Amino acid sequence: MTYQALYAAWNKQKLSTQDEDGEGTENEDYTGFDLIKTIKSAGIRTICLDEAHHLRSEWQRSLEAFINALGSSVTMIALTATPPYDSAPTEWKAYHSLCGDIDDEIFVPHLVAQKTLCPHQDYIIFNYPTDEEQKLLTERRQKAAQVISTLPQTRFFAQAVEECAAQTGGINQDFLYENYDGFIALFALAQLQNPSLTSALPPQIKADVSSVRDISPQITEQACKLIVSNKNRFGEISQALEYKLKNASLIHRGRVNFSDTELAEKTLISSMGKLKSISDIALAENKNSGDKLRLLVLTDFIGRSQMNLVGGSEAITSMGAVQIFEHLRRSGVPDLAVLTGAGVILPSKSLEAAKKIADNMQIGFTATPTAAKDYCRVNVSGSNKNKVALVTEAFSQGLFRVLTGTKSLLGEGWDSPCINSLILASFVGSFMLSNQMRGRAIRTDKNDPGKASNIFHLVTLDREGDYSQGLNGTDWDTVIRRFDTFLAPAYNSNVIESGTDRLDIIKPPFDENGIQNINRGMYALAADRETMKKRWDAAFTAAGNSPQIADTTDLESVPLVFAGKSFSGAIRALLITIALLVIINIMLFLPLWLRIVLSVLTAAIGFPVFAAKMKKAREMSSAAGNIKILSEALCETLKKSGALNSGNCKPVFIQSSSAIPSVALENATSQEKSVFNRALSEMLSPIDNPRYIIRKGSDDTASFACPSAVGNKKENAEYFAALLNKTAGDYRVIYTRSEKGRQELMKCKKYSVTNANGKKQVKSKRVLM
Repeated sequence: MTYQALYAAWNKQKLSTQDEDGEGTENEDYTGFDLIKTIKSAGIRTICLDEAHHLRSEWQRSLEAFINALGSSVTMIALTATPPYDSAPTEWKAYHSLCGDIDDEIFVPHLVAQKTLCPHQDYIIFNYPTDEEQKLLTERRQKAAQVISTLPQTRFFAQAVEECAAQTGGINQDFLYENYDGFIALFALAQLQNPSLTSALPPQIKADVSSVRDISPQITEQACKLIVSNKNRFGEISQALEYKLKNASLIHRGRVNFSDTELAEKTLISSMGKLKSISDIALAENKNSGDKLRLLVLTDFIGRSQMNLVGGSEAITSMGAVQIFEHLRRSGVPDLAVLTGAGVILPSKSLEAAKKIADNMQIGFTATPTAAKDYCRVNVSGSNKNKVALVTEAFSQGLFRVLTGTKSLLGEGWDSPCINSLILASFVGSFMLSNQMRGRAIRTDKNDPGKASNIFHLVTLDREGDYSQGLNGTDWDTVIRRFDTFLAPAYNSNVIESGTDRLDIIKPPFDENGIQNINRGMYALAADRETMKKRWDAAFTAAGNSPQIADTTDLESVPLVFAGKSFSGAIRALLITIALLVIINIMLFLPLWLRIVLSVLTAAIGFPVFAAKMKKAREMSSAAGNIKILSEALCETLKKSGALNSGNCKPVFIQSSSAIPSVALENATSQEKSVFNRALSEMLSPIDNPRYIIRKGSDDTASFACPSAVGNKKENAEYFAALLNKTAGDYRVIYTRSEKGRQELMKCKKYSVTNANGKKQVKSKRVLM
């Protein structure tokens, strides 16, 4: 029973379902159906919730009511390959309230080791916008730059300060210091129109405003972000400014963004440059695999209105399943097919065999020639299920070797084990959807025991982009989100991990020549499936037959902040011991035997204490020692706050093959591991604008951000500091949402070792070796 049907049956409604293109409606009437009575009369005692990641909204509420109505008479099992880790907190809570904690999680490397899934690897192919697209980007940026340059001369910012100050109690101090940089930018812009607006500010804030000597686009952007994202504080001014910025395409995904406009993002993610990458991949895979190739191209849209492109010469100006098919056809890629809710296109030479498949399935089958002489449009009777069944079997039999379809029809629940190459021509970055799409290619195939799959991701770069500090942009960010959950071997080392770092040929320079070299490297690796399979085998050999997966935080540059106190404590213990021995031996009025006894006792106590403290100091002078102290204190604090509920969970230190130390949380649920690693990453990344700072005495170098999971309450932050005090020194909590606290924050940002390192710590999953 589908979740849609259960929802309709529980609410006694009529159910209408449509095909992908909005046609082929099926109706079922549950208005008089008693679901509970039917379940109980059938003697059902176990409810299995398959694809449970869907249970986050209306379906979840109806299902939860249904389960509660059945009471304790049923056992519930929830199954999913993609827990909704990246959902909104409310959606995760809804999912968790029904399905509960994850009892067991089977990771992809486990399934590859057991030969339930095949070896596979991900490759990223980069491209650039077409000349027309790049010209359009330039024009849009020029228009946006013109709007940005005129904003400081408007009254928006002065009016925003007046609006905020006019509220009861004036500008809320917590709100001000929570958004300090934004307010400094706002005050700097406001005083251009009305200098008196900043006359009553506290001295430190006034000094910071005066230090803004150049009203740069970055300053204007900060002020606009503050106003637009706080409508309850700035009222109609916020709405008016948002309207102006939207018209200039300076609102990106609901947020002010001057660096890359919303229209620029749309241009890049749907760039026609991707079409060339798709055809290049298809031609390369065809050359490498020949008749064995089973390539699936998954995209977001059907392109139904573009059907007239097939067989013609009209320029292709948008992305869709039909457009991709036609581009591949024009590029000389053979044996193509299309499967969408809007229709099916098959090679003409395959029609006779396809008709036999349809007859065996008792499916109606007719074909109509297209303008492309080698291809026909096929009409299949019944629902989309019939289309999918027919085309899947035809694909398996090799009636065509390259299939283009949409993620809505083929992205989930569809099984075609023959697929050995996948191009993700989709803009989806979420864990759930991208994992489902990738899953199409990694099934084992009984007809091909040696199967190994290639998975290609597409990234469009901006020719005008600044990549001197690394790759960036919307497409790249989407791929990073995807790869955070994809576990596979590194290209050139026997380690299995998530993240883009394992794609170790992606290295600067990132100019056009450098990008071409990276692409050539990707194609060379993709052509060598045998070496890819050996990488999996070598990693499993190193990890053992049952590989252990850990959520880790990679600590590329760990601040050594605890060693000083330990060494001073050890030296102090030694000096005290020596001093006591000297004092005892100059006390000549004591009998010799008593001096000897006291000296032996002092040495027996003092020197072991010194040795123990020296051992501890040596441990704390290493990255491992520092991480042990921090992670253990963090773990205990998160337990106390209720963020971690597994009582025996504990952090462990891991030395990876790349020599970068990592930390993982053992004996915890996947959600708890995620919470812990996120908090540890926050703490050891450069200080930005946390609510609390943890600092050792007055030493600004030994300070770091209190993670948001801890800093949500002052008592949690103080408990964390108290734990550090037991082993690491006089650590104290600084509240940054005040004028004095802000001054301390700025000093810590300037001198802290975490900011000096400048390394944002990276979270990933890794197979433990």
